[in-house]
Amino acid sequence: RPALEAIAAQGPSQRMRGFHKGQTASPQLVGGVLIVPLNHLTGLNPKTGEVLWKRSEAYLDFGAPRPMTIDGVPLVVTPLGEVVRVSDGALLASQLGGDVHFVSPLTDGRRVFFVGATTDPDFQERTALAIELSGPIDSLKPRVVWRTALPKEKTYGTPLLHEGLIYAVGIRGSLAVVDARNGQLVYETVVGLGNADVMPSPVVAGGEVVLTGGSGEIVVIRAGRQFERLFQAKLGETRATPALVGGRMYIRSLDRLWALEAP
Repeated sequence: RPALEAIAAQGPSQRMRGFHKGQTASPQLVGGVLIVPLNHLTGLNPKTGEVLWKRSEAYLDFGAPRPMTIDGVPLVVTPLGEVVRVSDGALLASQLGGDVHFVSPLTDGRRVFFVGATTDPDFQERTALAIELSGPIDSLKPRVVWRTALPKEKTYGTPLLHEGLIYAVGIRGSLAVVDARNGQLVYETVVGLGNADVMPSPVVAGGEVVLTGGSGEIVVIRAGRQFERLFQAKLGETRATPALVGGRMYIRSLDRLWALEAP
C-alpha cells in the first residue's frame, strides 16, 4: 500500500497521448508481479508492495499493457508497442511497427494486435494491425503481418479477441469484426448503443458477446461471423466495462452497481 500511495501522490503525468491529463489504465497481476501503469510502468511485489522495478519513461496511455508469454517468459506489451519483461522491467523490444491510442493492445501467442487509432485519433482514424514477434526472447524481431483500414470512428473501448475474431466497437456504436488470421473485415454494422460515447469494452461469456453503450444500453450478440442480436436492455448511464464473475454480470453505472444473472 505505501508504494501505491507514493505512486499516486506524484499526481497526473504530462499530457497523455491523444488527450489531456488523467489515467484509466488498470493494474494487473502478471507472472506474480503487480503491474501498475500509473505515471511510469512499475512492477510491485503483490504481497509486500515493494517496488521491484520502475521504467524511466513516462506512461502516457489510457490503455493498460497486455500480458503475453514467449518461451515461457511472462511479458507485457504497452499500447505504445513496448515489450517489457515483468520479472525485472527490462525492455525487450520497441517500435514494433504500430501502436494504438486510448485502448490496450491484444495478444495471441507471439502475435500482437493494435486496433483503434494508430496514427491521429482526432481524425477519427481506425485501423487493425497484426505484428508477429519472432526470434529468441533477448532479440525479438517484429514483422507486420497485415494491416486493415476500418470504417472511421474513434475507439475508446478495448477490442475483444475471441476464437480468432476481433470485435471492435466505436464511440458511436459501430461494430467491426475482423478475422485475426488475415485481417479481413468479416462484417461491420451499427449496433444501436444510444447517443452517449461508447467507452466500455466488449466482453464474452458462453459464446455470447456483451456490448455496453454509454447511456446504458446492453446488447448481447452471438459470437461468430454473422451478426445476430440475442438480447437488448437499458440500465443506467455507464462508462465502465462489465465484469463477469460466478455466473453474474456486474455493471457499474454512474450512480449504482447492477448485478445481473440469467433466469
